[in-house]
Amino acid sequence: MSLVYFVRHGQASFGTADYDALSPLGFRQAEALGRFWVEIGLQLDVVFCGTMKRQRQTAETVLDVFRRAGHQSPEIIVLPAFDEYDAFGIWDVHVADLLTNCPEWRTLVEEARTSRKAFQALFEKVMISWAEGKQVHPDEPSWQSVIERVTGGIRSLTEQDGNRIAVFTSGGPIGIAMKAALALSDTKAMEISWQVLNASVSRFYVGKRGVFLGGFNDTAHLLLQKSPEMITYR
Repeated sequence: MSLVYFVRHGQASFGTADYDALSPLGFRQAEALGRFWVEIGLQLDVVFCGTMKRQRQTAETVLDVFRRAGHQSPEIIVLPAFDEYDAFGIWDVHVADLLTNCPEWRTLVEEARTSRKAFQALFEKVMISWAEGKQVHPDEPSWQSVIERVTGGIRSLTEQDGNRIAVFTSGGPIGIAMKAALALSDTKAMEISWQVLNASVSRFYVGKRGVFLGGFNDTAHLLLQKSPEMITYR
């Protein structure tokens, strides 16, 4: 069995021209994780990340802390299986459909432009509808295809038997890893992915016997900073 640390990327640059880049706070979150791992003497044998900039920047920031401390720093292996799904693209298409075909939703859509609570309510409705296959466009992936992609990536980790592995990824793949460990439904896997905090760590034991949960959504390294702003969802 391998011990796998699934790390969600630090805070991205929401509302800017390049959302995929880490925000200044996102870099601080990744630095805090790197320092914590150095402090507890954690050593990594293999490091993976998806192709997204925010995932790679998180991995590079953590490993740079390792290097500065004189610790082993494995080369990052980029694996697209651990990419996030395009939630914003799905949102845009499906909300446009709602405005065209479901006039009764117009009020909630308008409220979502200015109300965080209304946005979250509508976002959950749209994404659950997509996850359950009720509304899937021909030119977009299904949630099931995303699950299959990520599950394939998790399966490939069994080739690293006995290693300590870090996977720098996003909330969606971590929810899918939880599904693999706990036999969750497809919908519950998506719902739990919304609870994954930026730069949090979830631990899994992965081997030929399956995937087993060791810990979920740990932010001890962020709480040690004694700064409430370090705890973020997006």
